[in-house]
Amino acid sequence: MSRQGFEEEATRTDVVSALTGLAALAAPDRTAKEHAEVARFVIDFLLNRQAHHAKFQYLTSDYSSAERQHQRREVPFSLLEERDDAARDENVLRATAP
Repeated sequence: MSRQGFEEEATRTDVVSALTGLAALAAPDRTAKEHAEVARFVIDFLLNRQAHHAKFQYLTSDYSSAERQHQRREVPFSLLEERDDAARDENVLRATAP
């Protein structure tokens, strides 16, 4: 999100607004309602809401052992995290991947 002009974190409302604008640029022939729906869908997908905020898993091969044997490793990661910000009385989002 920092690459989209946000600081370390942004409110969900701000991110929905920014993504809605991008959706409008990408599909100007669609309705404003659809642009906002797309924005919310993207956020929910990046939060992995369909799996109840479980971390995504990346499967990789590791040959770093002294015997140089193949080991499969699962690397868990999140793309976006959401938390309550009591000071703002609103949820904020933070990108977690570099």
